[in-house]
Amino acid sequence: MPAKRFFGNSSRRALGLAILACLVVLPGGVAAAARPAPAPAHPALVDLAAAGSGWSDSTAVAVMRTPDGSNIIAVGNADIGGGVTHAMVWTIPLGTLKPTVTDIGKLTTASTLATGIDSGGNVVGGIESQSVNHAFRWSPSNPNVLVDLSAGSPTTNSWANGVSPDGSHIAGNVDNRATVWTTSNGVWTNNELDPTDSNALAVNNSGVAAGSTCATQPCKAQTWPNTGLISAVPTNNTSSASSLAGPSPSVVGTLDLGQPNQSAFIWNRTSTSRLETLPPPPPLRRISPSPSAHAINSSQVVVGEANQLAVRWSTSATSVGQAQDLNALVKSPYTLKSAQGIDDSGDVVGGGFSRGRFMAFVFVP
Repeated sequence: MPAKRFFGNSSRRALGLAILACLVVLPGGVAAAARPAPAPAHPALVDLAAAGSGWSDSTAVAVMRTPDGSNIIAVGNADIGGGVTHAMVWTIPLGTLKPTVTDIGKLTTASTLATGIDSGGNVVGGIESQSVNHAFRWSPSNPNVLVDLSAGSPTTNSWANGVSPDGSHIAGNVDNRATVWTTSNGVWTNNELDPTDSNALAVNNSGVAAGSTCATQPCKAQTWPNTGLISAVPTNNTSSASSLAGPSPSVVGTLDLGQPNQSAFIWNRTSTSRLETLPPPPPLRRISPSPSAHAINSSQVVVGEANQLAVRWSTSATSVGQAQDLNALVKSPYTLKSAQGIDDSGDVVGGGFSRGRFMAFVFVP
């Protein structure tokens, strides 16, 4: 039986004062409950840099919503001064859109860069040093530790670039060879995907990874296992796959068309192994649009940049939509320059120019 809760006289007085504090007096002496603060209007833009202090620049690279839908969790990086960068985790309550930040980079003296987050809030990235770099994983269940994925190999260079939505796979490279880490009984083991110069940038829940291979020049976009992407990209152009979504999966990336031009692409949008170009928005300035695709969600909404502005593409089974400038979708004094990540709720993170510095942002649809 649950224990009974008793209130003494002082507790009753405190409770009564708390109730009175929640009331307002209307004309005529009638008391009424205070109105709650209005919910933030949408779409909305959240300045994540406002949660920190002493930063010169910051950017956000990946995002997710908590399973209960109450918070947005974004990860990224901030320049804290002295040439040091720290990985950051921002929590943004949907009820207020007022961010708080956890500096996970302070857990080491070296610079750290966050690159991805899974649905459980676990973060991956890399620890930089003058000698070797080490891939790391950070978990909110053990917040005072950066787990070194190269543990036991202190002279091995490694980097984590992304994590599957369910957290079961981590994509990256070890000594410049594409790899995927998997876990068993809490121990992470790297599984080499490509013995040549290569890099895995993203991975799905089934362990299919995407990135680039430089076995021959120029480097080509690739998936592991080979699903045919490398055969679809032009032979004479450098290309790289940056993100993938779905079990098939659909893959997005960037194709180099020769300086200063490049093109964003989506591959396998309709499971037909076709490579399609993602169009830029109508030119806003007299510059090359040079679009880049950085991320895709399960609804095949793609984000990136074009015309030096943050954009998103809404693709479907029947069409590839025109790029939308995020700056045109939300009122803001800032210029959103690049969209780096998107979750399945459509929240977008990236970096923009604000008050003479680069700032991390979340766009909430």
